[in-house]
Amino acid sequence: MTGPLSICSAIVMFSVEDLSREIADLAAHLDAATHRLLTCIRQFDEAGGWYEQGAASCAQWLAWRIGLDSATAREKVRVARALGKLPAIDEALRVGKLSYAKTRALTRVATPETEAKLLEVAVVATGAQLERLCRGYRRALAPDEALAPEDRSVRRRDLPGGMVKLEIVLAPDEADLVLRALDR
Repeated sequence: MTGPLSICSAIVMFSVEDLSREIADLAAHLDAATHRLLTCIRQFDEAGGWYEQGAASCAQWLAWRIGLDSATAREKVRVARALGKLPAIDEALRVGKLSYAKTRALTRVATPETEAKLLEVAVVATGAQLERLCRGYRRALAPDEALAPEDRSVRRRDLPGGMVKLEIVLAPDEADLVLRALDR
């Protein structure tokens, strides 16, 4: 019998149960390391280290220094800042009880008053279930507010007189950079 399983089992002498435990352990270690990274990002942001090194924002500095795309960098800064106000969720990520994906979802909606209840749900839900729950919770908290577009976009429209009309949707720090560039 050939195929991925037979090749893998011939090379690696671990049982499926051993591999299962190893995967779960490694994931918990990665989440704990991610917690440390986020703690460092929060402290660096609070200290203004990004400004001292010539960046316009902590997210811009992260994108440059560690090669993240802008959206991922902004999300890391957002989560890092939120964890500073949510000690139970922060601790759950630190000890590997909560994945980064679940932490991201929780930090979009949790407050110091609601974090304990949301954390109870998070530890038993899958990441996808928690994302849906948090999205619905956020909508329920602000039913009258229109949801802001989350994706960046640029729309170009050529006008009859030869001019071009641009409509751009950006994150606030990106918009500031564009406006400063236009001013120059």
